Parts: sequence; C-alpha cells; structure tokens
Amino acid sequence: MQFTNSEGKYIDLERFVWIAFYNDNTSLSQFDTDTQAYHYFREIEQSKLIVFRILDTSNNQTYDLQFDPSTMKLIHFYRTLVVKGASTTQIRLTCFGYETKQGAVINVLLPDGRLITTNNKDFHINLQVI
Repeated sequence: MQFTNSEGKYIDLERFVWIAFYNDNTSLSQFDTDTQAYHYFREIEQSKLIVFRILDTSNNQTYDLQFDPSTMKLIHFYRTLVVKGASTTQIRLTCFGYETKQGAVINVLLPDGRLITTNNKDFHINLQVI
C-alpha cells in the first residue's frame, strides 16, 4: 500500500509506524489508512499528546509511551547500523522516547521486535544483541 505525503510523493508503508493519541480522543497516524496520507513527526501536537504508540505492521505488536506534555518533549528518529562482513548489511533501528530536564529516555526497536531502553541519544548497539 502506498501513501502520499504533503508534497505529493508516494511513501511505502513501513514496518514500524507511529500513532499519536490525543487528550480529546482523536489521533494522528503516520500512515493514515483512511485517507492514504503520510504524516510527518512534526505534525504531532505534543501539547495534546497522551500516548505515542509504535505499531509493528508485521504482527500488530504495539509499544506505548505514556506522555505528559507539561514535562516531556517527544523524540523519534532512525539509526542505521552498518554491519560489515562477507557482505555489508544495513540495519534500520526505530528509536522513540522523550526528553525532560533530567535527561532522555530512548527506546530502540531491534529488527526482531525486541526493545532496548537507554538514556543516551548517542547510544551504541552491541552487535551480539542483534
């Protein structure tokens, strides 16, 4: 299934997608299946956010982050690991979490669906974990 972004470009559905749930019982999906629209992270209204969910589209597993806009700033980014061996492999990691005055909490989704939590945005993954 393809989705269209605000510039009219087609975007393919990804394995891990986000859904923002708001305090007024509405939501915003990165990939809106009703309208086939692709939404950018910057479109999330953090002042109304109560739950940030990552959905694994391969098996419908969800990872929920309870959110308090008065103390948190939402974080979402991707990290690519390059594994060199007989052939070079790239592994895309989905990262999400939040920052507060005390620091950051980052959840890292591995390709097999396992979740690692760290406080360091410049984290390094031990390849034995993957």
